[in-house]
Amino acid sequence: MKYIKTDLPKESLLFLDHSKFDYRDSFQYTLNVSPDQMNMLGIGRAFSQPGPEWFKRLFDFRNRIVRLFHLKTPDADNKTLPEDYQLEIGKRVGIFTLYAQTAQELILGEDDKHLDVRVSLFMHHSVEESSKTVITVSTVVKLNNRLGKVYFFFVKPFHRMFVPIVMKKNFEKLESTKQK
Repeated sequence: MKYIKTDLPKESLLFLDHSKFDYRDSFQYTLNVSPDQMNMLGIGRAFSQPGPEWFKRLFDFRNRIVRLFHLKTPDADNKTLPEDYQLEIGKRVGIFTLYAQTAQELILGEDDKHLDVRVSLFMHHSVEESSKTVITVSTVVKLNNRLGKVYFFFVKPFHRMFVPIVMKKNFEKLESTKQK
């Protein structure tokens, strides 16, 4: 199924503080898999898979530039999480750190001097069909200074393009493994 642009779920941990962020977006993806077959580790594992090769090259280019400003440069060539991986607050999940976890949500993110970002992976039953799982990926950004505003001005179009691509590619794989 295709992704759709949506609102930050009111049940999300991020919703409580959503007004303090300078930017927010949410994309929703529906899987033809029952929520009973899903767990947050599997969703986090799927979301953190490496993106397309062109994205890795773009991310490497971004890292070379932001190093000049002494900003954090996470590795875009993140590997698949090992089978025995345990979610723990403060551990890395792909390019992000895990900040919070519930039975239906992971909050990932990173803080840096120019901006703070949080990504919510929120799972719930489809309203139309309870046998389907809906995953909403929400991103919120707090711009900390002028450098953050300039940086995010250039990054925002890529972000809006990349999140749906990652969702489609990686959640389709997750769906196909759960249906076997």
